[in-house]
Amino acid sequence: MIIQRFIWQQQKAKHVYSAPAYEEDEDVYIMFGKESAGIPEEILLDYEETSIRIPMLPHIRSLNLSNSVAIVAYEVLRHQGFEAFQMERTAASLLSLVEF
Repeated sequence: MIIQRFIWQQQKAKHVYSAPAYEEDEDVYIMFGKESAGIPEEILLDYEETSIRIPMLPHIRSLNLSNSVAIVAYEVLRHQGFEAFQMERTAASLLSLVEF
């Protein structure tokens, strides 16, 4: 059975992005807001328990949206064991990286 879970990324969330257990058999959908404003507060009030944040230094306002997506997406994939990724390099795959 595929489990579907929606996660909301926002600066003020109480859960850090690495805290939830992202299971191998679940589809995870992560919602990100605009860089300038984030997700509207009225939406987030209903999703406080499924909201996550990326810890940042106090003087930094926000991260670039594409960097935020990459950080959180790779954390989900790490929890799920990088199942769809090639984890070991073969001699043939290494040779494909070399230009002649």
